[in-house]
Amino acid sequence: MKKHIAALTAAILTICSFTACKDKTADSSSDTASDVSVSQVSTEVVFDKAEGEKKANELINKYFSAINSGDMETTLIYQYDKDDFEAAAVMSSFGKDGATAAEALENMMSTYKKAYSGHTLTLNSIDDVKAVPENGYELLDELYGRVHAVKELIAQNGGDKGLDIQKITDEYSKMTDTEWEKQEYEEAYLVTANISIDDEEKAQEMIIFRTKDSDWKIDMTVVTYLETTAQNERDGVASEVAYAATQALEDMKSEGYDIEGTYIIARDETKNYLIPDGFDLEVFKKHFAEHNEVGEGTDYFFVVSDLATTYSVYVDAEGKQGIYPLGMKLTEDGSERMQYEEMPSGETYDIDELYDMCKDVVDRFIKNKK
Repeated sequence: MKKHIAALTAAILTICSFTACKDKTADSSSDTASDVSVSQVSTEVVFDKAEGEKKANELINKYFSAINSGDMETTLIYQYDKDDFEAAAVMSSFGKDGATAAEALENMMSTYKKAYSGHTLTLNSIDDVKAVPENGYELLDELYGRVHAVKELIAQNGGDKGLDIQKITDEYSKMTDTEWEKQEYEEAYLVTANISIDDEEKAQEMIIFRTKDSDWKIDMTVVTYLETTAQNERDGVASEVAYAATQALEDMKSEGYDIEGTYIIARDETKNYLIPDGFDLEVFKKHFAEHNEVGEGTDYFFVVSDLATTYSVYVDAEGKQGIYPLGMKLTEDGSERMQYEEMPSGETYDIDELYDMCKDVVDRFIKNKK
């Protein structure tokens, strides 16, 4: 069942295709008590939490009903305006060289109808409704701006006579610094819903919104991108904390303390592992605090090797975790230095699991060096 929910969620997200975005600071967790959220999108965006919950229930149920019944045209109406369907299909890589945009759309609808067939999407509850952060609007503008740009590229490179996919792709890849036209948003909500795909539940964030010139839309890719950006920021904090630990080690070395070896330093001192006899934890903590204020309620551990922090995991006071190096697991292959391997997509570990993995790597690394 897990492979089904992963595949179907991927299908939803690909229908809302969103690629090649520039980095933007994200804060999808920001809350507000205001009735009106003012966005720099040349209009005031109405935010009414009660109305947002009501509208989210209505729209998501209708959206899932269309998916469950195999009505892909109605499904796409919740993503794009009808005259943007073909561009969305080409943008989502369903176009083939020499084929028409209409054939790309047919291919996309057929693919996702087959993906959803035999499965049921259910809205269980609306768990939270918040105002959309400013960068959420920027990303929505970029998403729909890209669709409209692809529509123009289709007209210029084959149209209904047969697409030049390579030329469209080349031109599309140059759009990273384009100033996208701002849409006029009238209502928008960042929704956290509890949904089920068949018998498996998951939390799903999405933005529901309507612009001045369009019907209500449901977007899942923007919040996914926001979460990815937020995770990158948390990994960035873990990197800063790791750097502070390395600076503290250098301070200790200059003061004559023994920092040689491969070992683990943890905020929870019961997890300190193989620390050298001449290592003074109180001195380390003093220097570490001089380089980085981690604050109360946080947790961390560092793997030290070659007189520096090789790996770190940091959990902030809200329980959100970052890893340095970003997205990596620590490993060793018998060489003189520890190595890294990328975590497979969708694979996650909490700080205790990562600590146990690192402890095992340290043991193997030391054994192989003897």
